[in-house]
Amino acid sequence: MRKCSYSQASVDFLLVLSMAMLLLLVFVQTILSRQGDLAETQWRMQAEHIAEKLAKEINAVYLAGENASKNVTLPERLRGGKNYTIEIRGSPEPGAVLILIPFTGKGEEETLYYSQRLITGNINGTPLTLSPHANIYIHRYNNTIYFANPEGS
Repeated sequence: MRKCSYSQASVDFLLVLSMAMLLLLVFVQTILSRQGDLAETQWRMQAEHIAEKLAKEINAVYLAGENASKNVTLPERLRGGKNYTIEIRGSPEPGAVLILIPFTGKGEEETLYYSQRLITGNINGTPLTLSPHANIYIHRYNNTIYFANPEGS
């Protein structure tokens, strides 16, 4: 008859438990890193969507003709509380809407941007930088696009 050693069973149990904890730690770390990637992808997609939306609205006002106007509502921040600014460039050639996002990647400060082209380059006061507030007023007058940012530019 073989006698069971309780101390050996305890050591085996602790060894199995520590291996299980190590595996759980690896899985949790993997999941958390994927969540960070997902959050970054979401705010990048939102920035691209804002650039498209604003360019579409500016083009619609321009195409609607003289004295056309429109209010555009944009979020103050991107998902996750990420700040951004809007820059609108005009020139003799078609202009562009840029969404600029300050970003720290790999320990370095950089600015990501998303751009959309405009039908016209006749934009008053370009390059124009707008703070993203709830409402931006777009108006066409004398074949030129004007902007008002009621809460400040």
